[in-house]
Amino acid sequence: MRINIAYQDYLSRDAEQLFLHLKGEWRKGNIPVAPEVICREARAAHRITLDAQDLTAWDSGLLTFLVALRAYCRADGIDLDD
Repeated sequence: MRINIAYQDYLSRDAEQLFLHLKGEWRKGNIPVAPEVICREARAAHRITLDAQDLTAWDSGLLTFLVALRAYCRADGIDLDD
């Protein structure tokens, strides 16, 4: 399954998982990918792994995003890397 080209800067996958690359700034009003989009992309892999190696700045917007992502993952039966 291919990742939507609009999200290729933030998502990659291997056979078993989807990687969410938290890079650049993730601030309220500037979250580049919606949590429901990430879960939709992860359905084939059933697991999301977070990579924050290139995260340069964040605020409560990132925390709100992660809480929403966890809720979508639980509802869809997708494991989210802690």
